[in-house]
Amino acid sequence: MALSQEEFDAIIADESKRIVGDVAWSESLGHQGAVEFGAPVLNYLNRPLRVHGSFRQCERKLSFTLLYGSVRIAGIDFGRGLSHRNIDGTRIVGAHMQLWVAVARRAEAIPLPPEMPEWNEPVQVWVRFCAELGILHLDDLISPAIEEASR
Repeated sequence: MALSQEEFDAIIADESKRIVGDVAWSESLGHQGAVEFGAPVLNYLNRPLRVHGSFRQCERKLSFTLLYGSVRIAGIDFGRGLSHRNIDGTRIVGAHMQLWVAVARRAEAIPLPPEMPEWNEPVQVWVRFCAELGILHLDDLISPAIEEASR
């Protein structure tokens, strides 16, 4: 699904984006030991938006994604050995945020601000993710079970 920079900017600026109801993690069918969720992002222009979350505690990985159809247009990623090469050749190592860049036809990475919560604080990262992208979610993201050894 092609997306222009103007369309992406309009999606981010759209103040009607919202998620209704609690969001709960469930066991991932694709990754043993992982939990994930998906939820529609309602909006007045009926754009095909969804969010997806993935948490793999044993690998210290956490990811939240905003999808337009099946295309990842924004996200936050944490994980060991994580690296993203942008179209200009710069490599972002470690936790980062990705935002759509139409000329690249993909999301490009930027480092996370230092005040961003850590990978083992998924609810706090979720709140920040929604705030960064202007998504209203007044209900709860139910926290996944987190083993104390990973904190």
